[in-house]
Amino acid sequence: MNRPMGPLACVLALVAGSLNASELHLALHSEPKTLDPLVFADESAEAIRYLTEGVLIRINRLTQQPEPELAVSWKVSNNGKRVTFQLRKGVHYPDGSAFTSKDVVETFHTLFDPALHSPVADTFQTEKGTVSITAQGDFTVVADFPAPPTAFERLFDQVAIVSCVAKQRPAPGLGPFLIGERVAGSHIVLKRNPVYWKHQPDGQPLPRLDAIPLAARCCARPCRTLVRTRWIRPSRSRRSPARTRSTYRPRSAFPAARW
Repeated sequence: MNRPMGPLACVLALVAGSLNASELHLALHSEPKTLDPLVFADESAEAIRYLTEGVLIRINRLTQQPEPELAVSWKVSNNGKRVTFQLRKGVHYPDGSAFTSKDVVETFHTLFDPALHSPVADTFQTEKGTVSITAQGDFTVVADFPAPPTAFERLFDQVAIVSCVAKQRPAPGLGPFLIGERVAGSHIVLKRNPVYWKHQPDGQPLPRLDAIPLAARCCARPCRTLVRTRWIRPSRSRRSPARTRSTYRPRSAFPAARW
């Protein structure tokens, strides 16, 4: 799927950068139609999925290179039709349940259910059929394709691995943030995931931000996207206003990417 990076690139650049703040306030150009990570269908929902969910392989939005995420490694065999993933150990969902191959298999089972009508599932379909996902132990997953896929890393970057014990979606996931609050037509607040598995080089936990309040706004001009940022430093005096920066950027200003 080729999509412009839009405000998502700005979000990720700020979150992944050296920003030292308590909160990062953002205004997206539209409210997400759904927060179900398996059925996201618009740019705002995709940004929230990226920040709240974990995937097997992550495509770095700045470098466009695949990076190990919930899978620490993968091996291609059977003439390019089989991909074997070795999963990351010691990862837990916010409810305390351990991440294992069962979560991966159940996620794809749900994703490929025709009743779900997921646009993500459609990207795995080929003229010869769809992919088969099986587990070999608790930390090995095998993906068998009917034909060698093109850029399979980008396929798996789309799929949020949902807990197999979750009763509903969205459920607290394996991303750096959790959905803390949602007021339809107004805002969504993402809060820091206290059990996120990634750490800084010095051992300090990530993410560095405590929260990301997202305000849903509609742009007056459909050809432009409003990206408004406001960051609040923990040490800032109450009398000193937080820094605010608002910028309009044409969609063409952001490079196209295959998601």
